[in-house]
Amino acid sequence: MKFKQLIYLYAPPVLLMILIYYLSLQSSFPVVNDQNLSYWTDFVLKKIAHMFVYGLLMFFWFRALNDKLSVKEALILALVIVVIYAVSDELHQTFVPEREGTIRDVLIDSVSALIVGWSIFSKQKNASI
Repeated sequence: MKFKQLIYLYAPPVLLMILIYYLSLQSSFPVVNDQNLSYWTDFVLKKIAHMFVYGLLMFFWFRALNDKLSVKEALILALVIVVIYAVSDELHQTFVPEREGTIRDVLIDSVSALIVGWSIFSKQKNASI
């Protein structure tokens, strides 16, 4: 695999993981400090962000891994990587002041990865019919 292709395939998931790590280091976000937002609005916005980011991470890992693996193998491995990263991210947050790691967020992240994975699988399955 050429270096350019390696960067093209693996830079997006790795850079997104770095961004997630950086955001997890923050003790709070500007949205939290906005007194005009209710607790539930803030909560929902953050969970939507979790779903979007981890769904995107699933897509990026699938895209990188599908270069050398079958669709099924790439989906399974991508899902394993994303779920392990979600667990490690929540564990990491337990060491950050004013943050907490929750099983709920791991489940949200994992479900979004599953939805993206299922969408890819369904599209691939329909394309081969």
